[in-house]
Amino acid sequence: MGSKTFENTLERYRIALIGAINHPEIFKKLIKHGYDLKKLQEGKAWCEQLELLSHTQNDGQGEQKNATAEFEKARKEINTIYHHHLDIAKYVLQNDRRLWDTLQLEGPRKTSIPGWLSQTKAFYSNVHRVAAQMGQRGVSLSELTQTKEMLEAAAELRIKQAYKMGDKQSATEQKQLLKQKLDAWMSDFYYIVKFALKDDKQMLESLGIVVPSGTKTKARRKKSVDK
Repeated sequence: MGSKTFENTLERYRIALIGAINHPEIFKKLIKHGYDLKKLQEGKAWCEQLELLSHTQNDGQGEQKNATAEFEKARKEINTIYHHHLDIAKYVLQNDRRLWDTLQLEGPRKTSIPGWLSQTKAFYSNVHRVAAQMGQRGVSLSELTQTKEMLEAAAELRIKQAYKMGDKQSATEQKQLLKQKLDAWMSDFYYIVKFALKDDKQMLESLGIVVPSGTKTKARRKKSVDK
């Protein structure tokens, strides 16, 4: 269901319930069919809860997008530095391949986020072992340490991204479940309303229930007979 359709449906439910609560004549007729104030307020509370979950879902989606953008920005920045350091490491170790597996120098660079994090972490967790050789090629130990810290911060952003995604998913699932319950509840409510107010088109329409123009109520038929 699109956001516009969802909002329209929720507003329709709210209008019907608030109208039923606030209109004395309608309320009097509905209470005879088991829809007392407590029951009507239950439906209204579900509407409010569903609206809150919708806001939580939207907020979570925005926060998750922000976290994703932050991570991708950090990843791009680190990747530029990493590939430079990678080339230097391969050069200084071209005649000594003992650390190639440890630094994961062999093979293509992984593009998936888990694969990328694994490769870069393996590199920066062990590259200090060739810091002297790297230094001779213009890459200082402090630069390697700083890049490692950037990578650790990026990994934290990734955790934040996953956490926000989980929040969004949880709110979405709760919203879907509550929407199903509310839809069923309102279906029963509308059935009773239409039965209880079948003789009064105006009352039905005041609750947002549109009666086809060709439909005649008993009240109108009686009025026609009286004439």
